[in-house]
Amino acid sequence: MPTDLTPAIIGAGAVILAALISFIVAVSSAVIAKEQKVSEFRQAWINDFRNDMAIIITSSYSCSFYTQETISFKGSPMDVDHFVDQFNESFSRLEHHITLINLRLNPVKDIEFVTKANEVLNQIDNCHIYYKNKDNVVDSSPINSVKELQAM
Repeated sequence: MPTDLTPAIIGAGAVILAALISFIVAVSSAVIAKEQKVSEFRQAWINDFRNDMAIIITSSYSCSFYTQETISFKGSPMDVDHFVDQFNESFSRLEHHITLINLRLNPVKDIEFVTKANEVLNQIDNCHIYYKNKDNVVDSSPINSVKELQAM
């Protein structure tokens, strides 16, 4: 009698062992797939962040350029309107992408970066306001702030 049970026990043990190995492989595959998906999301976040920063930096320089051109331009007022329109377009793009970055970041953990980004926006806006009051001297601090933001 013990010899009849031995093949049955060995067969049952082999089936249980195969099921256990299949379970371990399935769980491992699920964990690896989850980690891969998290890595893809992180990379997409980083790529979007870099894209927004590039647009912020180029828009900041464009705003500064158009402010300087508006101030130093000696042509007709209609030509000045072109520079003002270009400034407004660049500023709108800058504001949009700073808002996107602020929404992506943790407002508590990344407060220094968020504050600096908003400071850049306000300084550039103040330079634009200067255009209407030409008694002031244009300050290069927005560009310096952009460089500080870029270095963060």
